[in-house]
Amino acid sequence: MAHVIAAGLLNLAVGLAVLVLFLPLLGISFGPWLLLLPAAILLEALLAAGPALFLASLTPLWRDVPPLTSLLLLIGFWLTPIVYMPGMLPGDASKYFALNPFHHLAMFFRACLSGSGLPSAEAFGVLFAAGLIMLLAGVRVFSRTHRKAPELL
Repeated sequence: MAHVIAAGLLNLAVGLAVLVLFLPLLGISFGPWLLLLPAAILLEALLAAGPALFLASLTPLWRDVPPLTSLLLLIGFWLTPIVYMPGMLPGDASKYFALNPFHHLAMFFRACLSGSGLPSAEAFGVLFAAGLIMLLAGVRVFSRTHRKAPELL
């Protein structure tokens, strides 16, 4: 499992390095906020590891987990402000979208790359706490089910 996360982090690091090289072409100068990028990457790994462990433990029990995961990732993508800004949402929708921890992670990445609206220490703490809770829940489910996986496969 650790090698899958490491490969994903390496892929992200290479992609972000290319993006950072193009920032000046987009009119964004380098600044101290760029130093927060490793913290955002670690938060992403923390937030993703818990659900990954949970889904990995369900896959031998239920063969429909991979297609369902693809569907959930697609829905989650559009519930996260990656291709739009939260201010573009109608009415009170942004309050509901803000319940998604990945919403705050996307805003943290955006702030690290652009230097606009850096997250508060409270937002960072909420992200860390959400990631830790998700990781602990994933580890607990995985530790209870991983011994049964070989006999189910």
